[in-house]
Amino acid sequence: MSDVYIGIDEAGRGPFIGEMVLCAVRAKNTELPQGVVDSKLLTPKKREELYEHLITLPHAIRICSVKEIDTAVAKNGLNWLEADKTAELINELGGGRVIVDCPAKNLAAYKDYLSERCPGADIHVQYKADLEHPVVGAASIIAKVVRDRAIKALHDEVGVDFGSGYLTDPKTQEFLKTMPLDWPHARKSWKTHQALAAQREQKTLF
Repeated sequence: MSDVYIGIDEAGRGPFIGEMVLCAVRAKNTELPQGVVDSKLLTPKKREELYEHLITLPHAIRICSVKEIDTAVAKNGLNWLEADKTAELINELGGGRVIVDCPAKNLAAYKDYLSERCPGADIHVQYKADLEHPVVGAASIIAKVVRDRAIKALHDEVGVDFGSGYLTDPKTQEFLKTMPLDWPHARKSWKTHQALAAQREQKTLF
């Protein structure tokens, strides 16, 4: 049996600002450079070093815009947008044996959804698959670097280093104090946006 796998993971699912990036990498473990693990366990410098090698391997990327994310949340949830993009990635790389870092609580339903859209693929879904399977870690590294570069480009565009876009980031928290409510890079489906709007409306009343 072939030891070639497709590993799939995302970066940017949870932040208030910016896109979500999904990546699939097709490789044998022996083709992966030493040190490939979940991207969250690596420094930015190490991720960049590994990225330069990993993008020479067969891979595919999908970027979910803020508008797509907001539409998905309003319709049926972010999991299914991620599942649709994951199916596209599997089919683009030709199927085969696939390991997916799964965002859904119902693993069986998520697997069935993907299998229906990817005929012939042998799909395995797992929580925190990037911690156990290097090829999924490779996908997480590419996705993370692509997203980080996009966020850096946004810093340059607005002339402000607003941090990572995650609400736990002090720089992001500070930026929210002056961020325009209609700024297209903020996820308006997040409760944070609703809270900001209510807070500012309250201030205008007094």
